[in-house]
Amino acid sequence: MQDFEIKDSSKNDKTGVFEFYLAFLKVHCSKDGILYQRKYPYEQYEDFYTHHSHIFNGCNSDLKRIIDTKDRNELTDSDFQIVLDEFEKRCFTRRTGQRENWYISFSGFALFFGMVFIVASIICKSFFLVAVGVVFSAACFSSLLRNINVGRVISGKQKNPKKRIFYFPVRTNEVFKKLDQLWRELKEDVIQVDSEDIKIEDLKILEELVQEGQLLKEDGKYKLAGPIKSFVKWREEQGDIYDIKNNFICKNILQTDGSKITLNSIYQAKSRNKEDEKPFLD
Repeated sequence: MQDFEIKDSSKNDKTGVFEFYLAFLKVHCSKDGILYQRKYPYEQYEDFYTHHSHIFNGCNSDLKRIIDTKDRNELTDSDFQIVLDEFEKRCFTRRTGQRENWYISFSGFALFFGMVFIVASIICKSFFLVAVGVVFSAACFSSLLRNINVGRVISGKQKNPKKRIFYFPVRTNEVFKKLDQLWRELKEDVIQVDSEDIKIEDLKILEELVQEGQLLKEDGKYKLAGPIKSFVKWREEQGDIYDIKNNFICKNILQTDGSKITLNSIYQAKSRNKEDEKPFLD
């Protein structure tokens, strides 16, 4: 069962939901976030947001500021409250607190058993068993405290906005999956422009790339002259000579077969270069 669901009034609001999840992850992800970086690299969401900020022009200005905040330590209680307000506006939780009550009872009983085990081990003068009992009791105590805090959040007794976000009952993997799905849907909405719509300064760069042999110009379209892996490597070799951002590539350049280049294609190309082309990567 899902921990929370998007309200019907927000299900079609792709942009708003994306903003919310991005901000929610920004302040919520703790050590669990590190475990999912390889599967759902956070940089791809930030890069997409940075280079397609026009998609988010209608979002809450405070929420946009929170998303843009690099250091979470700079966020205040009022900032965390803004994220909570956004969550309550767009989502609702399915959790009732009954699961936490069972966990609290079980953890309390296990903690009591662990303390008795420690005392018995001391009487028997077995330091190994004492160590086992201490580790077991510490785990039970940690579980007890966490479930108490989660229960307070669900019941509304916890008023501190930071703790309400930190102990909000949600599976980190579930949040990343939703974010990844929304991110892919938003990427599909970014329209490829024709050459006549390209800015003059961008056209100059594209023509220079044609002269360099990196691009081919066909029917007003600019296509890669070779595989994207080679182009990514060449771009990294050039350093600051050419100001070629990821969004510039996705917007103005097509692959050799005429298909659109996506951010994911660029990241995959960089990933394939990672072992044998380390000097050319960021």
